[in-house]
Amino acid sequence: MEKRVKILIIAGIFLVITLLLGIYYNSSQIYAAPIEIIEDLEKTDGKAFYSSNWAGYVAVKKDANNITLTNTVKYVKGSWTVPEVDCTSTPNGLTFVWVGIDGYGSSTIEQIGTSSKCVNSNAEYYGWYEFYPSPAVFVPSFPVSPGDNITAEVKYLPKKDKFRLRITNTDTGEVFSVTKKIANAKRSSAEWIVEAPKNSSGAVVPLSDFNEVVFTNAEAKLGKNIGKINNPSWTNYEVDMAYPGGLKADTSSLSSNGDSFSVDWLHE
Repeated sequence: MEKRVKILIIAGIFLVITLLLGIYYNSSQIYAAPIEIIEDLEKTDGKAFYSSNWAGYVAVKKDANNITLTNTVKYVKGSWTVPEVDCTSTPNGLTFVWVGIDGYGSSTIEQIGTSSKCVNSNAEYYGWYEFYPSPAVFVPSFPVSPGDNITAEVKYLPKKDKFRLRITNTDTGEVFSVTKKIANAKRSSAEWIVEAPKNSSGAVVPLSDFNEVVFTNAEAKLGKNIGKINNPSWTNYEVDMAYPGGLKADTSSLSSNGDSFSVDWLHE
């Protein structure tokens, strides 16, 4: 009888540990989600729109009736410097910087970039990628540090009907690439984004206090046209990140040649 009780106790402890690990694993999943547009903020400064989770630029190609076209984005690429974060003001904040295809008016996103994360006031920096709706995948084999110069590209491979995500740390020479077929990808938008991602419950996580992010060499191919963000053959939208009390991240105007802009942190 005593032996049976011990076995039951051990089994119960094992079950509790398993459940706790499962809860921790699920709660630790992070999603770089589609844009969440805030509809009720009045436009007073000429911005295209405000979002609760994105800041940056979106490019789409439209028809004569102003309808966004699908199956148009061939590739998107850009460069930036990994931003350092101040974890004293945002002890558990997280910032994603990425380039990608889809996520504006679509249910998938093909994206790759870097993360600047605060964990109990300690800063951590990673490379990551995501094929949304699957969660973000952090890449330990692609180490990054604040100040590293990064170049990233997401490209659609029509012969294979797959997406290739590629990121390069030009300071260390490290390169990471992953290729995958994604069902129902619209290929309707190209993005250069700073993001406050979401947790497994769908809530936007606090935005870590990051140094200014400057995107450079931003380029995309939509349809037969290759160009910078402001290419006249497509429409670009400037996005600011906001919350009910004001702005979280402020996106600048484009540079004169249309391939550069900056994003400044204002609030978590």
